[in-house]
Amino acid sequence: MINHINQDPLAFGISAGSLEEEGIKVSFGETLTGADGDIDYERVAVLKPDAFYNTQDFATPPKSPDGVVIVKNNEEIFMYIAELKSSPLKHIKKSDIVEKFDTMFSRFLIEDFKHIFLDLDYNLKNLSLWLVCDPTNIRSSIDDPVALARKIQARAALRGVLTEFVSSFRPYTFQGVTRYIVPMVSPPKIECDHFTDFLPD
Repeated sequence: MINHINQDPLAFGISAGSLEEEGIKVSFGETLTGADGDIDYERVAVLKPDAFYNTQDFATPPKSPDGVVIVKNNEEIFMYIAELKSSPLKHIKKSDIVEKFDTMFSRFLIEDFKHIFLDLDYNLKNLSLWLVCDPTNIRSSIDDPVALARKIQARAALRGVLTEFVSSFRPYTFQGVTRYIVPMVSPPKIECDHFTDFLPD
């Protein structure tokens, strides 16, 4: 699948080397990056749906998530669909999140990029749907160990708030895999066959 994306003009045109918006990001671990820190383009593809829809081809562009990450590990494919939000939760419209993920599953995967996500033969090992955010602004405390430790200690309360926020979202199914949107504190880290949450358990 990665080779097809790299060779496909439509998909290659919306490819990127990272996934970050206004300080909120998804990071990549050592199993997917080179010595220079760049992703291994033979194993990872990052697609930006907005770059496809926000063109003159769409008079009214549909809302869509910030990125789709496809990881190839041996013969297995891991897919991550992520919406990145730097705003406090009270300023995030749930209806917008739903509309964006609806676009992915009703248009992007099965119509606009059907030739990749439906027509190709591949083994989808796992599908992850993420709302990546930082409601307590943890990222501002990265260089302040005391403040960072204080915020991480409050992770149980934070997880509760995030879980409550996404509790009303319905699940999505693709290629026989059903998943709910999961809140993740920026930056979750993707490896070749798994991911790690920024907040420790």
